[in-house]
Amino acid sequence: MKKSLAILMFTVFFAVLCTGCKASTPSTPSGESSENNATETAPSYPIRDIRCVVPFGAGGGTDLIAREMAGLVQKNIGKGMVVENVGGASGSVGMQTVFNAPTDGYTIAFASETMMTFNAMKLVDLDYDDFDFVNLFAVIPNVLVTSPDSPYKSFDDVIKAAKANPGKVTVATTGAGTVTDIAFSLMEKIHGVKFNKVAFNGSGEAVTAILGKQVDLYNAGMHALGEYVRSGKMIPLVAFANEPVPAGQGMADIPAVSSLYPEYKGYMPCGPFFGAMVKTGTPKDIEDKLVEEFAKAWKSDEFQKYLKESNFVPLGLSGEEARTYVKNLQSKFCWMLYEMGITDVEPSTYGVAKPQS
Repeated sequence: MKKSLAILMFTVFFAVLCTGCKASTPSTPSGESSENNATETAPSYPIRDIRCVVPFGAGGGTDLIAREMAGLVQKNIGKGMVVENVGGASGSVGMQTVFNAPTDGYTIAFASETMMTFNAMKLVDLDYDDFDFVNLFAVIPNVLVTSPDSPYKSFDDVIKAAKANPGKVTVATTGAGTVTDIAFSLMEKIHGVKFNKVAFNGSGEAVTAILGKQVDLYNAGMHALGEYVRSGKMIPLVAFANEPVPAGQGMADIPAVSSLYPEYKGYMPCGPFFGAMVKTGTPKDIEDKLVEEFAKAWKSDEFQKYLKESNFVPLGLSGEEARTYVKNLQSKFCWMLYEMGITDVEPSTYGVAKPQS
């Protein structure tokens, strides 16, 4: 009797133990590992909308090209590309937002050249090594503009006024170390003048300041200024380029600054580049999927037409090829800012080599 009872108790104990083991180890379908169940892979990506962070305000140059590209990618990728403007501190607030997000491919930065001077201007400790380019769309030379009733009718008028009244000519920038700021810094360096710089949260706000005559001058790409130039609401004085820039609609080309002053030539073109990036560490198959989808959109007739009409120089680079391109520009401008005394942070301290002469 005792022996039978012992056998029964052991059988019940063993059955409970086995049941517990099965409950703690979920089964997986045949041929599929538990690791694949836990991690999303490219064939299923994306399964929800993608957050697209623009690190500047609405209506500016970065915002405009971001929305053009996002709309085209959305057509093919099957989920929404939700553009969100996160401006502040020359774009560093938005880029920090993307850096702080998970590396799952659901937060993308639609960024510009501003990150190349984050360390130089002591804004935030982020650099191009912290992100991977999904696609570097294009670059565009900036154009110096003023209002129609401005006393400045030519580039030389600006230089003469700045020399005669140091710190009195008011210019709009999109923040310290941005390419709009760099262009005015170049003018200060080459001509020995000083401007009164006023920083705005993106090109949209700076354009409003010019139209409202709150500032005397601004510089940006024709994708942001073209409609105002062609309608006569802004007067173009010079292009920060080595070749004239077309104004369109039968207007005369905008003269290249280096044709007036050869000292500019080695720094040209001076203008923003735009692209989409994800944080380094994003799963390779998901990043490859994004590269593929953005390349389709970039090659589309709609996007190429947009680039041509806005006077962009097309690039369409990704990965290390894109990183090399931006790092060459970063070297040129960060060392210029340091040698001018605009920053006291030597670029070599944050890994930027001096440009080869």
